[in-house]
Amino acid sequence: MSRAYASRVLQMAIGQIFHTIGWDAVSSITLEQLVSMVEHFLRELTHQMVRCSELNNRTEANLDDLAYAFRTFGITLTDLEAYTNSVESVPLPFAVPQFPLPRPSCLIPACPSNLPTNSVAIELLNSVVCKEIDKK
Repeated sequence: MSRAYASRVLQMAIGQIFHTIGWDAVSSITLEQLVSMVEHFLRELTHQMVRCSELNNRTEANLDDLAYAFRTFGITLTDLEAYTNSVESVPLPFAVPQFPLPRPSCLIPACPSNLPTNSVAIELLNSVVCKEIDKK
């Protein structure tokens, strides 16, 4: 479901780009193929970013990882700047909600400060165990 939604949003974004550069129509097969190619490219780009961040002992990618991935794919910032300066930005015809939807946390909340600390808890446990041993 989420992959289909992401593909549909990407299809709308690519359609907007076509419209912006002056195309009036595109065949559905051509659009599907281009969406597939862009999805593959974005997937490979993000995999490269993740690899770079992991090699640098980080769990999240940052802009340095993106710059490295761009360099790996032969993309220069001057090319991106030239494209953004030559093509007018047009927003999507609808608002894209937060995606993917956040899931509720299953983590146990932190213990209140009035509960015993670990050392006190260990002492209490030891005293209970000692009492049980003494009973036998």
